Amino acid sequence: AHDARQPRHTHTHTPTITQHTNLFKAFTANFAGHFDNRNQVLDDLEHGRTPRDGGGHEHIHCHLQPLALGCAEPAASAYALARYYFNGDPARPFRERIYALRWLENDAAFGPSIEMGIYRLRSETEAALKSVGGSAADVPWSAADLDPALRIPDTDVVWRRSGDHFVGEMRAEQVVVHSPVLNKPIVVRDDVALFDNALWCNDRGTALDGNYVYGNVDGVPYKMSRVDWASCEPV
Repeated sequence: AHDARQPRHTHTHTPTITQHTNLFKAFTANFAGHFDNRNQVLDDLEHGRTPRDGGGHEHIHCHLQPLALGCAEPAASAYALARYYFNGDPARPFRERIYALRWLENDAAFGPSIEMGIYRLRSETEAALKSVGGSAADVPWSAADLDPALRIPDTDVVWRRSGDHFVGEMRAEQVVVHSPVLNKPIVVRDDVALFDNALWCNDRGTALDGNYVYGNVDGVPYKMSRVDWASCEPV
């Protein structure tokens, strides 16, 4: 099985501007739609792996929606709303974020790559989304949604091309962030991969004492396949 984690490296060649534009377009074209790991969960259960301490996975759905937030350079920047929810129920999201994407010509650590800044939502925006069933197109977005105070510090993910897909990792191996849901600091690690028909997220968190909080205890990514539907029966 493919491991979403890849070693960092510095590119020894510089792609042309056209190659840069095509890479960014290829990424943003795939970074949209519905992704769900229902099949992975069914396989876990078939083999006796239950979520959390059992080594299995929770049933997770991710909906990525492009946002029109006045990009000055559409060939080099883009925005997306990510909504994550359990058990195929879009009315009960457990995480909603704005992802701000920008092309980096030659990052010192990653070479030509895509930086993804992560923003929490304003309470007004969360309420507006809830009122329209999570449809980003029906919410009045504004510059206030990209207030620097909403950006989650030190959690930027950098994406780069790896063969036929993209891999992403945080700049730091791990970061400590305050969880408003748990009301305590947690240590966050995250590796991701984007394929034509799948999004893999190896997102895991632990308490400061090292105790498991969320994610797969064995470090196996949540393997969400691209799907046409937004909701489904719970596993």
